[in-house]
Amino acid sequence: MQPTHLIVDGNNLLHAWRSRAELARDFAGGRQALARMLDKVTAAINADLLLVFDGTMGGRDDSLSGEGIEVLYATPDTPADTVIERHVRTAPRPQDLLIVSSDLGVQRTCAAAGAEVMGCPQFLAWGEDRVRSLGEQARRNSGRKPGPTLGDFFPQGPRAG
Repeated sequence: MQPTHLIVDGNNLLHAWRSRAELARDFAGGRQALARMLDKVTAAINADLLLVFDGTMGGRDDSLSGEGIEVLYATPDTPADTVIERHVRTAPRPQDLLIVSSDLGVQRTCAAAGAEVMGCPQFLAWGEDRVRSLGEQARRNSGRKPGPTLGDFFPQGPRAG
């Protein structure tokens, strides 16, 4: 699976990622941390991100949005689940989407439309693996050139004497 677009149920993933106690202390900070973590995952898989949170005001959050990342807040009339499902139904290529939600209704609707779906715990493990792989690849390709070896100085090898 190599999605080009990741659509995430923000509150759903946030609750799978952080404890209730952490979120009770700083829910806004949790959303920011989630956006940063997802930025690493989307960079590792080279995908764009739509992160949708349930909310009261609705609209785009420019403080968390940026290149390749759009953060939206749903309205009480149109919850995040509905926003996600609409994006999938109107996508020109739903097979290029990875939907992250543990809501079985969202999973069924999005899968029926042709999108790949993944539950939150599974995605957290999958995303962590992709970020780790990217880091390992970067270390391997860091441009370090191997130093000289004995063969560089003694190309003929040892001589029998």
